[in-house]
Order: sequence, then C-alpha cells, then structure tokens
Amino acid sequence: MKGGRPTCTCNGAPTITVAREIRHRGAAYVKMDTSKIEGDSTMRKFVNLRFSAAAVLPALLLTACAGGQGGSSASPEEKKPSTEPVELSFYYSGGNYGEQRFMETIGNPIMKKYPHISMKYYQTSKANGSEGLTLADAVATGVPIDVLYASLSNVSQSLQPFGLQYDHADLIKRNRFDLNSLVPQAVDSLKGLGGGALYGLPVAVGSLYLYYNKDLFDKFGVSYPQKGLTWDQLYDLTKKMARTEGGVKYRGLAIGWTYMATFNPMGAGLVDPATNKALFAKDEKWQKLVSNLIRFYNIPGNEVDAESARWKNQFDEFTKGTAAMMLTANNLSRDWNGRVDVASFPVSPDKPGVGGGLIPNFFGVTSISKHKDEAFQAIAFLASKEYQLQQARIGSGSLPVIDDPQIRAEYSKDNAWMQERNINVSGWFPERFADAYTVTPYDGRANAAFVAEMEKLSAGTVADVNTALRQAAEAADKAIEAQISAGK
Repeated sequence: MKGGRPTCTCNGAPTITVAREIRHRGAAYVKMDTSKIEGDSTMRKFVNLRFSAAAVLPALLLTACAGGQGGSSASPEEKKPSTEPVELSFYYSGGNYGEQRFMETIGNPIMKKYPHISMKYYQTSKANGSEGLTLADAVATGVPIDVLYASLSNVSQSLQPFGLQYDHADLIKRNRFDLNSLVPQAVDSLKGLGGGALYGLPVAVGSLYLYYNKDLFDKFGVSYPQKGLTWDQLYDLTKKMARTEGGVKYRGLAIGWTYMATFNPMGAGLVDPATNKALFAKDEKWQKLVSNLIRFYNIPGNEVDAESARWKNQFDEFTKGTAAMMLTANNLSRDWNGRVDVASFPVSPDKPGVGGGLIPNFFGVTSISKHKDEAFQAIAFLASKEYQLQQARIGSGSLPVIDDPQIRAEYSKDNAWMQERNINVSGWFPERFADAYTVTPYDGRANAAFVAEMEKLSAGTVADVNTALRQAAEAADKAIEAQISAGK
C-alpha cells in the first residue's frame, strides 16, 4: 500500500498506483455485446468490434495499438523529452478495459520503453477490477488526465465538451513524428474531427469484413470466395448458397446494416457537420450503397421478414451455422459454429482494391496535461512500428494503424488458434481503405434511424430505396434535434 492506495509491480516495471480515490458515481455505461446490439448503442460500442468495430474493446487495445513513430532524433536546438520521473494519468473513455489488462497490453510496454514513466489508470465504468469514474466527475474533481483513450465514434462527446482537446501539431513537429507512416484514412478521420487539427494519434482501426463458413460451402459443393471478389460475384455466391435442405433454411448472406453505415465503402458521411442534418437523402452515395445491398434480400431463399431482418437474428444465423456468409465489423470468434474464415471484402469495378471504410481508436494528450511532452512520448510509442509489430503478432483484435507490409505479413503469427485454423488474415486487409468522412457527435442517432429503415426495406415493408432513405433522414433529423435540445 502506498498513501492508502493499492500499488503493484508488474514484470519489474515501475510501480503503478491504481486510481481508486474517486469511486464510481453512477456512470452511464452499457455493457458491450456488439453481436446483440443495434443502431445507436452499437455505435457507442465500437470498441468491441473487430474493430469492432467499430467495434471492440479489450481485443482492440490488445492487438492494434499501432502506427509510425518518427525515427529521427531531435536536433540540438530542439527540446528533448525529460527523463525525470513522471506519473501520467490515462483515462479510457467509455470503456471497461480494467487496470490489469491495461497494464499488460499498454502500461507495462510503455514503462519498459521509458522507465522514468509511471501511470495511473482511470476508466468510465466499474468493471474488470477497476473502479469507474465518469469523465464529468474526473474533470470536476481535478483529476490530472494526461492522456485520453477513445474511439472516434465517441470522442466528440468525451473530449470536446470538456475542453480536453489539444492540437498535437507542435508535439508532432517537436518530436519529429512521421504521420506518413500511418494509414492515411485514419489520420484524415481524426483531422476531420478537429477541423484540420489533430487531437491525438490513431492506434487501431476497425473496418468491414466478409466472413464465410467453409463447412457450408463444402456441404453444398460451392467454391470459396476468392481474393478480389466483386459485389456481383458475391451476389452469385449468395444465390448458390441460399436454399432449404433437410427442412433447414440456409441463407446465403447476412448483412450488418449498422456497420455498413459506420464503415461504409463509399466514404459517405452520415451527418452534415455544417447543418447537423442527415445526409441519407442528399448524398447519392447512400442511394448507390443501399441499392447494391438490398438486392441480396431479393434472392430466393435469402429473404427476411420483420423479425429475421434484425441484426441480432442475422448474426445468430451465421454464428450458429445457418447462414453461409456475413458482412460485419465484428471480431472473429472461436465461439462461432463451423470452420469460419475471412474473405477479402467485395470491391466495385470502378474502385478496384478499395475495401470498407475505417474508424480509428486513438490516444490523445489533453489540454490540461502538465506533462505533454512525456505524454506524447508515450503515445508515439504506441503508434510505433516496434509496438505495432508486437501487438499485430498477437492477432486477436483490431487492425494495425501503421501502413507497413511487414506488419500485415506478421499479423497473428503468435496466435496459436488462428495458426491452427489457418485463418486467411490477408482478408482483413484491403489494398486501400475507403476514403474517410467527417464523424459528428450525432452519427449514433443517424445510424440508429438508418438501421431501422434498412431492416424495414429488407423485409419488404418499405416501398423502395429512396423512400427508405428519406424516412431514415427524417427520423435522424428529429433524433438529432432532440439531442441538441437536451444539450448532449
């Protein structure tokens, strides 16, 4: 015990003081299970995605904290980061990672790299051995948050409302950090959030994936999805796999509408940041996206009704072995029935090699930190090739954010389960991610409205694509207005 607070020493690393002084006071948090949650809730739970995701989150932090750290040392006229002992406070916004896992995957590697750094850890919810502390309480009681961890899907609600955002331009320049080493769409997403300012460094990304059940393909004598699969080829595969046999209905393809919106391959924004109005009926990209996807539900044997159209039920069909393929952002799980593998995400002929969009998770130095250089030193390590490679080899969470062929080639090499299953890890990596769009604080509301209308359209209870998009936009606008009126 130290000063009345529990401490621990992990693998010889400097002692971490566990932040327990401020107890959880009613933090609003929903336990995450992206396979069962739809719409707005799913957006807030991106950390459970394979991503994941969204979307993802212990898995997210575990396997994809990555990026590129500038390799050049500071010139004589530049201020080098101090090596004096310093304690940094890390706050995980919206999550339940737990101090032990944080230390194993984030804290200890940083402290091993920089022995002069020690840490306190805070998180929103009381879970996994850690006390919860809302961000509002943390700010109100003067908790010295140096680094905030969040997903892009919730950062506009956890960073800017409390004035914690800090433009990292000077830190990046002073530390000669090479942003070009990172996946450009991840950087663009963060810059979009800050109107050009960069409020942190991306450390992990989630995107869209096509999973398929090898057992079903073998059962029906159909060839597996091939690399470079187009949407039309996926359509043909869906027709071949959709059937009823032995009294069992096998659907060809399950589609996660919430993920198709969040990580859409069109680079289409959900909400106009200038007007706070939904873009579903205004941006023709949405009409093109939905028209392409809805045809899969018109395939004989792949139809859904109002109940089976819900994502929970479609997800269950795939994971229980009665749907052949699934478009989602969920993490691959050993709990799914059958020999599930990853295929390359389908592409359009006019955009060869372009996969789904991405949403990054990031670490950001806050405006209130008194140790900004040391804090940046820590997060730059998380975005370095050294750390990225270590975590990528574990291969049980989100995708690396560093744009390096070696890291992709090494993905999951130390993951015994994936190696035994001979998982096609290359399927997770498109040649290029779709262009980034500007995320807004209201995307969650818009996503929920979109999902509701797409499920109706899938079940045939909405007349056509344009009607569904118009109704989704109208519902989203009402929900956004209510959110703004409530001051959230």
